[in-house]
Amino acid sequence: MNRIVIITGSPGVGKSTLIKSLTENGRYKILNVGDVMLDLAIKEGTVKGRDELRFLKDDEIRRLQDKTFIDIAHMEGNIILDTHASVESNGRFVPGVPLETMRIIRRNVRAMIYIDALTTEIIERATGDKHRLRNTDRAFIDAQRRINLSILSMYSAYLNIPLYIIFNRQDALAESIKSLKEHLEQIFSE
Repeated sequence: MNRIVIITGSPGVGKSTLIKSLTENGRYKILNVGDVMLDLAIKEGTVKGRDELRFLKDDEIRRLQDKTFIDIAHMEGNIILDTHASVESNGRFVPGVPLETMRIIRRNVRAMIYIDALTTEIIERATGDKHRLRNTDRAFIDAQRRINLSILSMYSAYLNIPLYIIFNRQDALAESIKSLKEHLEQIFSE
């Protein structure tokens, strides 16, 4: 049996940086859902690299998601899932974890944590990050943040679990890390 916490956030909020801070003590098994799906798809011969995942048909992506979450449901320990609340493609937003797929792990999920930041800070981070291609349109970022919170609020009600929000403010990384660690300590000790 495992206990799962889902950590998500809009692109550019610093989610990956916060999650990396959790690797130092080895208390949690940290899984990036996209990486687990990619490993499975490569092993099956479905794709050769990450960029090819985006071009798979919806039913193939759903099949990979289901297999990934079935594998995760059978893992042991305190698991942190790093994933997207929503995925955007050409103006179309879809849940990062569809409801049918969420049902696979629903008994194991203890909480969800949404990492957020001010839109101006997201734009500043995105324009400063030359390694990633991110949308810097204010209206788009605001829309995705609203969609993300809508999806997570529905999952919180459906799973009857808490939704935590951590505001990862610019120049306050230590405070955000402290808040994340405190939330996880509380969640996994219950």
